[in-house]
Amino acid sequence: MLHENNTVKYSTVSGTINYCVIAGDSWYDLEDQYTQLTGRQPLPPRWAFGNFSSRFGYHSQDQVIATVNKFFQDSIPLEAVIIDIYWFGKGIFGDMGRLDWYKDSFPEPIKMMQTLKSEGVKTILVTEPFILTTSSRWQEAVNNQVLATDTTGKPFTYDFYFGNTGLLDIFKPQAKEWFWNIYKGLTNQGVDGWWGDLGEPEVHPAELQHDTLPQRGMIFPFAVAGSNNPTDFKSTAIGNWETLKSTDNRVTESLGVNGIALYTKDIKATITIKIKSENSQFNRVRIFYSAKGGYSPTISGAFSQLKSTMTGDHERAFTINKKADSLTLSIANTGSAEGELIIHGIMLEDTNSKFSYNVSGLNGATTASFVRCKMLQSEVASIKPTIVIISLGTNDAYGPTFSPTELENNLEALIATLHQSVPNAQIVLTTPGDFLAKGHRTTARPHIAAAVINNIAQKHNLRVWDFYKVMGGKGSIRSWRAKGLAAPDYIHLSKDGYRAQGQLFFEWLTGLNT
Repeated sequence: MLHENNTVKYSTVSGTINYCVIAGDSWYDLEDQYTQLTGRQPLPPRWAFGNFSSRFGYHSQDQVIATVNKFFQDSIPLEAVIIDIYWFGKGIFGDMGRLDWYKDSFPEPIKMMQTLKSEGVKTILVTEPFILTTSSRWQEAVNNQVLATDTTGKPFTYDFYFGNTGLLDIFKPQAKEWFWNIYKGLTNQGVDGWWGDLGEPEVHPAELQHDTLPQRGMIFPFAVAGSNNPTDFKSTAIGNWETLKSTDNRVTESLGVNGIALYTKDIKATITIKIKSENSQFNRVRIFYSAKGGYSPTISGAFSQLKSTMTGDHERAFTINKKADSLTLSIANTGSAEGELIIHGIMLEDTNSKFSYNVSGLNGATTASFVRCKMLQSEVASIKPTIVIISLGTNDAYGPTFSPTELENNLEALIATLHQSVPNAQIVLTTPGDFLAKGHRTTARPHIAAAVINNIAQKHNLRVWDFYKVMGGKGSIRSWRAKGLAAPDYIHLSKDGYRAQGQLFFEWLTGLNT
């Protein structure tokens, strides 16, 4: 809204507003800074700045030629002609996604384009990301798994103006390749340019799912260690494995990012990992470990190893020949005597994905537990995260000897370690939620812990998600329990409560990074 004093005000009724203020000494300077933000596309060819002939639409090859000839008869310059949807179908409905010449109307498209090109006129075709279920390409698209899906993994179909359709999922590498191969084939026939229409996309149901799931990243076989295992994979073991935890002050071995490790001297010991979702399949595995006496980890499964390399002093990477959903970790012994192997973590990677999430944690862990993890710095440096989320403090605050000063010092130490490991990463802190003390008594401890964490965030200019405040502050755990969102101990949340916490944090984080 423009006001009389030459000010502009903008507001929105909901959501996060992110402003980008661009200042400069001239229009050229503003344009330079603006395109630094938005990106700079390659300079289009000279003909792209000329006069185009376009309408909805040219129904036949003869109509295209006649229209171009009329331009020349009237001495009107013409650089290109854009052929809309009738190049792949007779009518408006039923053929979108066919992506091939409709020969009844365009019997000799290559000859047509050669004729146009000889007269200095380029040919541009329209395409859309929609593949109708009635088009001749539908089954091909389904077989090649290039479409966005529903929750069961089947192609998501819905009605819109042009017919019943699926949507090309350009997030899938195979979808990009499939679409580009169609472009390449038509380009080789003589097509000079493309009009990518309806690419918003024009209709996008909220339930439709894209292949934007990240690599599974760091995991640990918690079930083998006798702890709570994440639900998206299963871990089992054979042989003798001992558990080492950073929560145990008696443990002297150097632990890493997970704060927990599995130790064995048993040469026959194995660990098997089975991923439950095919969206989390992997084609590269990294094992974080330490060893003595010639022991080293190796992997096997329904795949072949293409490459095995040491990618760090305590890290081995395995590249495999295809995507897999399971592996068995075993021991290779290059020495003559009994050795030792300590597994710190397993990274499951998909080299086709550009995004991964890595979760580390340990039941009962405090900030002091992770400060004791001497290999945390090197392992985080190897993972190379762009965002690090520290969600600690509940166990510190609930413990019998809670010290706000100790919580502050430990968090400072962790932040310093992370800055050394990944100096360009964004660090995000969260506060503990509300809880009750023993005897279900209201306590100020979560409030004190939240204040410590907020102060540290302000000191280091870090983002902080104040879950204590989001819950409702002091005593709010009672209302969460009343709604079935907290466990009977008034410390932990229920399954629905943790889902709600995760959704709230996700909405905050995505709003922060929009």
